[in-house]
Amino acid sequence: MRRSIQAQILLPFSVTVVLAVSGIAVTSSWLAVRQAEVRTLAQIRGVAETLGRLTVPFTESVLMQMQGLSGAEFVAFDRSDRVSASTLPEDLPAAVRSQFIALPPRPPEPEQSLSDLPVIDLQPTLFLVTRVRVRGPENVDTVIVLYPEADWRAARQSALWPPLVVGGVTMVAVIGISTLLARSISRRVQTVQQLLAAIAAGDLPDSEAPNAPRDELDDLVVSASQLAAELDRLRQTVQHTERVRLLGQLAGGLAHQLRNAVTGARLAVQLHQKRCSLAVSESDESLAVALRQLALTEDQIQRLLSLSRQESPNAAAVRLPDLVTEIEQLIRPHAEHARVELSISSDINAESTVTDAERVRAAIMNLLLNAIEAAGSAGCVWLDVRSTEAGHCVTVSDNGPGPSSDVASSLFEPFVTSKSEGVGLGLALARQVAQDLGGNLTWSRQHERTVFQFLLPDSGRTS
Repeated sequence: MRRSIQAQILLPFSVTVVLAVSGIAVTSSWLAVRQAEVRTLAQIRGVAETLGRLTVPFTESVLMQMQGLSGAEFVAFDRSDRVSASTLPEDLPAAVRSQFIALPPRPPEPEQSLSDLPVIDLQPTLFLVTRVRVRGPENVDTVIVLYPEADWRAARQSALWPPLVVGGVTMVAVIGISTLLARSISRRVQTVQQLLAAIAAGDLPDSEAPNAPRDELDDLVVSASQLAAELDRLRQTVQHTERVRLLGQLAGGLAHQLRNAVTGARLAVQLHQKRCSLAVSESDESLAVALRQLALTEDQIQRLLSLSRQESPNAAAVRLPDLVTEIEQLIRPHAEHARVELSISSDINAESTVTDAERVRAAIMNLLLNAIEAAGSAGCVWLDVRSTEAGHCVTVSDNGPGPSSDVASSLFEPFVTSKSEGVGLGLALARQVAQDLGGNLTWSRQHERTVFQFLLPDSGRTS
């Protein structure tokens, strides 16, 4: 049977403390009442013994003075059992006088209790009574000491209640503090339990760990939060690895299907060029561009095959100005066909180079082709290449509407695309190229333009 920590620890502790405080309070009250009884009995016995030693005449004035000192009432009897003096305001009834005479003439013993003393009801007051033989004049034989029972009740109440009140307040405080502690600990344990349950379910929450842990429970929360963060990082790594693996498999499948077709198309164009024996003309230039495009496509397919086999292709270094010129020759026919205005500007050193030129060319071409498609007819596309202290910045921008909100946050993820016929690999491969070379690829919307920045390190200058 499942039992909470509150039921296992705090509840037994609280019950134990409450029982202990209750026992102490009851015991203290009983002892206090007992001590009050002993004091009262000692007071009555002391008065009786003092009366037994006195030799003064027990007149009414003497008895009144003794009343003022002790708080008791006194009745003196002579040897004929008649009342000779009294502090009571009224005469004694015959039945009461008979009860007084029947009492043994001795003070109470130390081992007695107040309950052993006889009680006389003199309306409206009850008295504890004892009879003492005295040595006074011959006309006084015994004196009756009447101690008000109300005084004893008052003394008993004053002794009884303080320990009980203190014990009750202590119990309430213990119960209140125990409840607060139980709720606090239960709430924090429940937080840890919910966090671990979420981790076990695969839902890694963004929990905030305490800045300064107060105790072991806060340490447990910190550890659980760190575990969630580490598992989230590992999950992202696994997802990225899985995407790369799928990307390689897809690339291999596509490459095997396309390589033969592209090679056949390139051979057909070359054969057509030989048969026609065209002179240097615009048509010959167009065929050259077509052959170059087919050669680049074939090279890209070969790279997809290398990616699927996890091979590292040769990374040839070329001059950056030559690369920009080649990209312009390849991309301008696309822009003219799409009726898009293409603007190219550069501010780079003539001897600057980049490594792995084929992959860099393919990445920039992909960005330009996407920009031409996004700009649409009568749109504008800008290519700007500039050297910085960190390397080179290739900026591709267009005045199209930009990516939709559905894909904007995951634009560089594999297989993410807003195109009905798109695969979603171009931007993922372009960013991978930039990161493999030590750079990066980012995008943003600036002044109604979609801007992609392709950052590349400078691999040196040609000699």
